[in-house]
Amino acid sequence: MKRWKNGKMVQRWVAAGLLEAESRFRRIKGYRDMVLLKNEIRRLTTKKMICTQKGVKSGQIQRNPTPRKLHGDRDKFVEAGTGF
Repeated sequence: MKRWKNGKMVQRWVAAGLLEAESRFRRIKGYRDMVLLKNEIRRLTTKKMICTQKGVKSGQIQRNPTPRKLHGDRDKFVEAGTGF
């Protein structure tokens, strides 16, 4: 594979390599239960609760708010033992 003629040739070589490697891949144990896990997580995270926020009628049902994203707060957290 010293010279690549075009992009299609690259795609063919990549596909051939993946097909060869596929025979060595292992299945994840319990992969059949992933759907059950996904459904249970979805059920727990979208569990309805009584909302007590201002502006919402008493007894009105509202879904849980989405979790706060921490990707912008990474510098606020300090590793243990760093001394910062």
